[in-house]
Amino acid sequence: MATLVDRDLMLGMGFDDSFKSGEDIELRWRMRESGLRTAVSDRVMVEHRFAADDFDFALDQFLMDGTGLGRMIRKHGWRGARLALLPAAAAVRGSALSLWLRYYVAFCWYNYAGLARGVSRREG
Repeated sequence: MATLVDRDLMLGMGFDDSFKSGEDIELRWRMRESGLRTAVSDRVMVEHRFAADDFDFALDQFLMDGTGLGRMIRKHGWRGARLALLPAAAAVRGSALSLWLRYYVAFCWYNYAGLARGVSRREG
């Protein structure tokens, strides 16, 4: 998933610097709270390039993603709590669609480890 935002809007709203992952979700939530419309396109395709393409990099990404979810929960309270279901739902779906169970077990475990970190860590 990728977020496309008008440059002037982005300069005005900006990202919350406390997020290393999940900053795009948090930005969209603030945009909607400000009365702006957001949407998801089923036609736009984005290729993500990462510094590494190995399992260790994936584990670190899972941890960062979970931490971002935890920060969303801490920042937005009960409204953000529903995000805690995402890692489990993605792991169940991914496991059902593939035979790469080690990946999805690690995905789920590291996302929830990060989520716990993000909920408990103080901003600053």
